[in-house]
Amino acid sequence: MTIVRGTTPTVDYSFSTIDPRTLDACYMTISQDGETIIERDSETMNATSTTASWELTQEDTLGLIAGKKCEIQLRYVTSGGLAYASAISSVEVLDVLKKGVI
Repeated sequence: MTIVRGTTPTVDYSFSTIDPRTLDACYMTISQDGETIIERDSETMNATSTTASWELTQEDTLGLIAGKKCEIQLRYVTSGGLAYASAISSVEVLDVLKKGVI
């Protein structure tokens, strides 16, 4: 995955053994240089029986610095109280010529 600043990408996570619609809590965090830039929770999650996804806004992606990788991680808690975390994904951030929100 690559994120282009000023665009509206969707961040997707696939689940093989858990239905994400049944989670008690779920957070998707995007950080850069150790600082949280974007965070979404279950309230803004779109889910199917196998996928959790979040749509990012132009404002969200414009908050990222082009040329620096960002890190994305999912953390969630099941209805049984078990807490999990995905592996941290490193994603390239690309720039646009037309700056700002369009």
